[in-house]
Amino acid sequence: MQLWDVSSPDHPVPSGLINPNLGIYGMAWSPEGQTLIVNGYDEAHSWDVSDWSRPIPLSQPADFTRAAASVLFSPDGYTLATLDMNRSLRLWDASDWSRPVPLSQPLATKAQHGGMVAWSPDGRTLAVSGGDMLVRLWDMETETAVRRICSATGNILTPEQWQRYVPDAVGEDGTVTTIERAPHKIAMAEQNFQRAGLGPRIQQIADDAGRFIASRTAGEYDFIFLDSDRGQYADWWPSLQRILADGFLLVVDNAISHAHQLEDLNRLITASDGYLSSLAPIGKGELLTLKDT
Repeated sequence: MQLWDVSSPDHPVPSGLINPNLGIYGMAWSPEGQTLIVNGYDEAHSWDVSDWSRPIPLSQPADFTRAAASVLFSPDGYTLATLDMNRSLRLWDASDWSRPVPLSQPLATKAQHGGMVAWSPDGRTLAVSGGDMLVRLWDMETETAVRRICSATGNILTPEQWQRYVPDAVGEDGTVTTIERAPHKIAMAEQNFQRAGLGPRIQQIADDAGRFIASRTAGEYDFIFLDSDRGQYADWWPSLQRILADGFLLVVDNAISHAHQLEDLNRLITASDGYLSSLAPIGKGELLTLKDT
């Protein structure tokens, strides 16, 4: 399969070559253009194409390579939907596509062979088609997710309590600051914040997370949540220690699913005086670290 450089549409130039070694049914680009997935009859493979002239195959778990009659990234690039030849729909965490992590067990659909998946432009609905000439819609809306979370946790929080307490967790004068580099993700987040009525309380920063963290003042933040480039967390640890206020909490996401990428950070936290850590088996794992100095 030939890749073409179309930066000049009038003069496309041949670039790298990919040999997927399978009959190609379809392809899916990640929104930022760094990853290409090629799916065949009953399997899929992916490549790092950040350098188009030298595509690099990415290793995949067996349950992913078998799960791909149809594949498609969500508009924000965080999630991949796959439909396999057994008519099962599955969602994957695409934040680190070198190590895809399933977000759900396979969901049985009524789609027959030859099915396809398609996201709505806002990422709130997933369409699944099949050989029965029907298209079935799956609701991916936040409100539905809230109800599922509340139900799965035994209704510790009702949807009404979620809406009442979670937005006010930072207090009347508190604010939330988010850091993101990808323009399409910033735009998607802004829409979500506005729809939730929280826009005025959230400051969006378009910057590199490491650079931003290094620029902040001592004790500036009462709560820090990390879901970024896990390979850089250890380098950020001195700045994180400085900007986190005494007696408050650092939470690191994906602490179980991507534990191998957090080993250096864990060693630094363990070696640092005045910090208490606990691993919470919630979702893909949350590493909770209290600054108790």
